[in-house]
Amino acid sequence: MRHSPVAKGFTLIELITVIVIVGILAVIGTQFIVSSAESYDTTQKRALLVNTGRQALERVSRELRVALPYSLVHLTSGTSECIKFMPIAGDGHYQTPIVAGVGEAKIDTSYYRTDANHARYISIAALNSTELTLSASSSLAALAVTMTPSAASGSGELALAGTHAWLRNSANQRFYLLDAPRAFCLLAGELRYFNNVGVDEQTVPPAGSSTLIAQNVVSEGTGFNVGLDTVTNRSLVTLSVRFSLRGESVALKQEVALRNVP
Repeated sequence: MRHSPVAKGFTLIELITVIVIVGILAVIGTQFIVSSAESYDTTQKRALLVNTGRQALERVSRELRVALPYSLVHLTSGTSECIKFMPIAGDGHYQTPIVAGVGEAKIDTSYYRTDANHARYISIAALNSTELTLSASSSLAALAVTMTPSAASGSGELALAGTHAWLRNSANQRFYLLDAPRAFCLLAGELRYFNNVGVDEQTVPPAGSSTLIAQNVVSEGTGFNVGLDTVTNRSLVTLSVRFSLRGESVALKQEVALRNVP
């Protein structure tokens, strides 16, 4: 008796099973690829935020490290805030002790030198920011002539823009040469730099043009926290900001120590 040949192949149930298994593997593989891509994108965005944030904070730190002791002022208006300061252009010692309250038209000096900044003002023995005004009696006076960077002199004198009565004598008979005030401000998600602020200006933001330092940045609590100066301790400024980019954000904090005072 002859048998009929048996047909070989897959049944419908086997085909459906294979399709289901392949579909499951495809979904798992797709999710793995998508997850890996998202993880890579997140890592890239956070690395970019950290790099951008560190560069911005280092720019602020470099400027603040050469600020005059006691010149830092924290200004706020709504959600905006600024840190205003006067950069040191040089320093030196004067020859004749100052008599508090007596008007002077010049300062007799020993050797001094101006550095990277222009020298527009002179300060002697300032003990708080409220003394750094252009009144007839304060710890700050305008120079008669703006000095260019790298200008040096031996013993001589610095002429003032007018007669000025100093508040006190410096214990070491030391003076600071200063450039125009500057400010860093957090304004509407931007960190901006103002490099020619008025001495007595207290507005936020300051008048005049500014340079954009960073975008998508806000304060983390208080963006600029200025510690108290003392005669023996340095002032400590704490920078606390948060940078954001396409759904990711990084909070950064940096401390800046100013030079000894006064």
